Amino acid sequence: MQDGVTHQLLEMGIDSTWNDNNEFEVWDGEARCHGFGQSIAIKHIRPVMPLLMMRASMEAQQRFAPQKRPYLISRSGCAGMQRYVQTWSGDNRTSWETLRYNTRMGLGMSLSGLYNVGHDVGGFSGDKPDAELFVRWVQNGVMHPRFTIHSWNDDQTVNEAWMYPGVTPAIRSAIELRYRLLPYLYTLLWQATPTMSRCCDQRSSIMNTIRKPLKSAMISCWGAICWSPASSNRTSVSAGCGCRKTAPAGTIFIAGSGSPLASG
Repeated sequence: MQDGVTHQLLEMGIDSTWNDNNEFEVWDGEARCHGFGQSIAIKHIRPVMPLLMMRASMEAQQRFAPQKRPYLISRSGCAGMQRYVQTWSGDNRTSWETLRYNTRMGLGMSLSGLYNVGHDVGGFSGDKPDAELFVRWVQNGVMHPRFTIHSWNDDQTVNEAWMYPGVTPAIRSAIELRYRLLPYLYTLLWQATPTMSRCCDQRSSIMNTIRKPLKSAMISCWGAICWSPASSNRTSVSAGCGCRKTAPAGTIFIAGSGSPLASG
């Protein structure tokens, strides 16, 4: 597999690999395989297969370009995949409910050590999002480690940043904010890797129940996201609701204007 990645991708000028559709279906429940020296039922090690795929891809990239930090994506995997890849929550569906639970899902993934994550902005399947839902989803998505507008809509439309001219300025503003914050997010991800600090930390109610967190993390609670200590953002995750500004205790300033923001 490593030779295939090298010859078919890396030597063609592609810098990273994306292992997609790598959750394998095994129709025969009695099928067995060579389980690292001992025969074992395939159904028991299905998650190991994509894990080995992403590891092979990473090793191929490291061997081909040892001077570069490898960047990889995988759709599937199991415990340990955070060593190798960025991932996302899979084929979600367009709705306000999805926007809400995707935020909580990302929090749960990060608390489990899988912090380099995101979601398909706008929803992958279903009808295209209306203008309000799309704006809120973009505003939420740009604050995640992975941000991508990706869809296969049931009504044959395609989610695109400019599909609603009336809200394009709001979309552009959110994406521009992400680009301004990318160096900081990159630093947080770099720090999280060797130190095992999470990119998503819940507020104190959960912090006290897990190991002591390092404060180089993104706090995500429902629609509220804070990259401590430099940036805070809260977006609406319900139709017809405005944004509510909140901030943790301490001295907080609004990005761009430099105006102070009261905590609470």
